[in-house]
Amino acid sequence: MRGLRSRTPLYNFLYVFLKPFYFLLKNLKSAVTNTDAIGQAMINVTLHDYYKNILDPGDINKLASMELLIMRIRIKELDSLKIPVRK
Repeated sequence: MRGLRSRTPLYNFLYVFLKPFYFLLKNLKSAVTNTDAIGQAMINVTLHDYYKNILDPGDINKLASMELLIMRIRIKELDSLKIPVRK
């Protein structure tokens, strides 16, 4: 949720204090996620089944990027059919 702030002052303090560490941990896809990825993963889980009931951040990030992968596969399938597609 871009730009939104918590109503809890302690959380706002922790966000400011931990922000420099987020940029270091962001490269560890299995340890950190964000609300955009959580939302996209929720949509993808409802559209496509997933074998786990409890998801860790790595699973959430995989599911969030799954829609992009599916779109790329569909585009390749359409290209192989030689059907003109409006882009």
